[in-house]
Amino acid sequence: MIHVYTTTHNESYMLPFWLRHYSQFASRMYVLDDASTDSTREIAQSYPNTTLIDYPFRRGLCEGDIAHAYAEYSRVFSRDKAQWAMFPDCDELIHPDGLADVLTSARVLSCKVVQCKGYFMVSDQPP
Repeated sequence: MIHVYTTTHNESYMLPFWLRHYSQFASRMYVLDDASTDSTREIAQSYPNTTLIDYPFRRGLCEGDIAHAYAEYSRVFSRDKAQWAMFPDCDELIHPDGLADVLTSARVLSCKVVQCKGYFMVSDQPP
C-alpha cells in the first residue's frame, strides 16, 4: 500500500495529470493546498481516494515547512496504514514500471528511504 503526498498552490493545470498518474498505484493521495485561488481545491476534492488538507503555514511554500508538514501528516495518516509514502511535487511523475520490485527489494534490505532519479522534460503540450 502506497500513500502519495503533494503540496499545491494554484496547480489546476497540473493537478489532474498528477492525480490520474498516481491513482494508478497509490491507495491514497493527499493534497496539501496553500490557499489556492484557482480550481485546485475543487479538483482535489472531486478525485477518488484523495484527501484535501489545508497547508498549515501561511508564509508560502518553503522546503523546511513542506518537510515538516509531510512528516506530521504522514505520521498521522500513513503510519501503520501504508507500507510506503511518497512526496513528489505536483509536476513530478514517478514512473510506475518496476516500482513494485524496487520497493520490495528496499523492504528486504530494510531501506527506509528510496531516492528517485529525475529528468527534466519540456514540451509545448501537456502530458
